[in-house]
Amino acid sequence: MFSGEKELPLITVMVPVYNGEKYLERCIDSIQNQSYEKIEIILIDDGSTDKSGSICDKYADGDWRIKVIHQNNIGLASTRNRALEEATGEYLMFVDADDFIHPNMVEILYKDILNNNAQMAIGSYIEGSGEEFPEIAEDVKVSVLTDSEKFKGLFGDQKLQFIVSWGRLYSRALFEDIKYPDGRIHEDEYLAHYLLYRAEKITVNDSKLYYYYKEDGGNESITQSGFSLKRLDCINALEDRLSFFKDYGDAELIALMYDDFLKRFQYYYYGVHYQFPDEADLARNLFDEYKNVYEEGKTMLSAGKRLRYSLFIILPTLNYYLKMIMNSKSIKT
Repeated sequence: MFSGEKELPLITVMVPVYNGEKYLERCIDSIQNQSYEKIEIILIDDGSTDKSGSICDKYADGDWRIKVIHQNNIGLASTRNRALEEATGEYLMFVDADDFIHPNMVEILYKDILNNNAQMAIGSYIEGSGEEFPEIAEDVKVSVLTDSEKFKGLFGDQKLQFIVSWGRLYSRALFEDIKYPDGRIHEDEYLAHYLLYRAEKITVNDSKLYYYYKEDGGNESITQSGFSLKRLDCINALEDRLSFFKDYGDAELIALMYDDFLKRFQYYYYGVHYQFPDEADLARNLFDEYKNVYEEGKTMLSAGKRLRYSLFIILPTLNYYLKMIMNSKSIKT
């Protein structure tokens, strides 16, 4: 598999599990059957009330590479931190319990790191409700990103795969002295820019290696789905990212961040406004905060974007219908 290599590094694949019995076996099978065999598999049962815990134990009984941890429910962010504490591999990978991975995913991403002296390797993904991966092309493109180019994926068509924890292979050193924020959702948003910053080189492989399973297709709007106030956690993460880029000092990235923040801020405002009519004060506070961010960053935006974001301030209801915010994948997080 790796000719000339004396000893391959151990790679830890971590799976946070909470009430995932419906898809968990498929997930674990896909990890067990990796072409790269020197792996450690950590399954953390975060207080599941279904059969997930017993499924984990069954797999551990049949595979010495699997370690199972049962704990009281503490949430995804804290569970990811626990997994990082337990991991012993030189490289790390997260897989969500309802997703599954290509049989060559670990091998392909490790080769990308090895061949390019990189510290993070990102693969592409499929989002859907199927069961199969497409054939991997022979001439697949692998990009190598450094410096400010590493961050631009946070704002483009590849946005999701640059933000989420899954779908990539990390050098263990990237997580030294940092952790996911306990008790928060959108935990990926808090760490994404720091992990990208710490990686001197990042590879991006166009191969579809990760299956992001969405049973319902994931197309519901705010007004159709159960928007939670916990989703406002993302605003804190975006505020931190804006501050980070200001310190980083790249004008293009700061402008991209203002654009992204304002676009997504509208989504959260509408979520509160339409789903929680009793939270009128919260909606007003969000509206005022949006105006402050707009005033602060408008000089860095194009004329067209200034018009778009000022329309929200002047006529928020009209803006909602004209821009179809709730169906805009670019801000649906």
